[in-house]
Amino acid sequence: MYNPSLSQLEVDIMLSCIKSGIDISAQQKLHFLLQQKVDWNYLISISIKHKIFLLVYSNLNKAYSNLIPDHVHKFAYDYTKDKAMGNLLVTQECLKITNLFHKNQIKCLPLKGPIVAQMFYGDLALRTFGDLDLLVRKSDFEKAQQILADAEYQPSKLNNHKYYQQVQYYPPNIPLCIDLHYEFSPKNHFTAVNSQLFWHDLTKVTFADQTIEVFSVENALIYLCLEGAKEHWRSLNRLCDIYQLVLKSELDWEISLTNASLLNRKKAFLMGLYILKTIFKISLPDFINRNIEHSLKIKLSKKQICTYLFRRKLNLLLSIQWHLFNLQVFELIDIVRYIFHVMKVNLKLNNSRLNDKKNLNFVNFRNLFTLRFFQ
Repeated sequence: MYNPSLSQLEVDIMLSCIKSGIDISAQQKLHFLLQQKVDWNYLISISIKHKIFLLVYSNLNKAYSNLIPDHVHKFAYDYTKDKAMGNLLVTQECLKITNLFHKNQIKCLPLKGPIVAQMFYGDLALRTFGDLDLLVRKSDFEKAQQILADAEYQPSKLNNHKYYQQVQYYPPNIPLCIDLHYEFSPKNHFTAVNSQLFWHDLTKVTFADQTIEVFSVENALIYLCLEGAKEHWRSLNRLCDIYQLVLKSELDWEISLTNASLLNRKKAFLMGLYILKTIFKISLPDFINRNIEHSLKIKLSKKQICTYLFRRKLNLLLSIQWHLFNLQVFELIDIVRYIFHVMKVNLKLNNSRLNDKKNLNFVNFRNLFTLRFFQ
């Protein structure tokens, strides 16, 4: 007899819902799980927290509508309607800006959001997205900024694009944030890469009746793994994106692994695949499994990963295990850059004492480094 804790039951239902659109065995398991005593409020709460409620409810409603309580149907109707309007707004802005840049001979690539929903979910209504992320070449960045300014887009006052390598803009009279990137991550971040490699391998897709250029699926997989690593895999939606990509695309795994190595981000790439394999039990090529085994010395079980992702209470020991697990993505160059960055920060903090060498607070430096490194 199935007798898990309430939270484990809802987690199993959510994970089965993600797979039920693709995996027949997941559909059978889901039907069985829904016969149990489900805490529907908790299921709604965690699926919204992980930004996958639209997909979870859609797959549930297709086959098991009669097993869903009326109050869940009502909530889903209101939530779906609200998110559909937001998704439409983001999609319209995406097309508007890409067309605006195209007219001015600037190539622009949409990141995440609507393009991921269209390419890997096949439906804009199945994925939640908020901000709009766009990538332009560094050589076009100033021109792109001027074009947005001329179109009355307002830049954020907190921008420091030399460090963040992006600028946030707000369109006139629309509650939306647009991140204009020329690189994916801030300088010296452990997921920072040179995006030029991505520009060399683009493909064309049909998006809202228009043809636009996007990353190849091999590079899109790397990008999504880097985004997950940047967030320390706190949200299931990034894993869900990767799952949809892997199951619905004809991937050349060797190209992905080679490019991740060229970018010096092989560990981050392999960690994303390891978590994906552990949670969703998908099959990966043997050479990918061998690389995972060789590169990741610390491994967590599905139970440990799920306990951290869906915890109701903070568990200090598990949090330490999770952060040690995530620290494996640091390459040697990341550690060197990070130490240099923290030294610069500490020197600035001690600037008023630089005239007196005895007052250089090396204890504070050690504490600052330790704290910021684990953060």
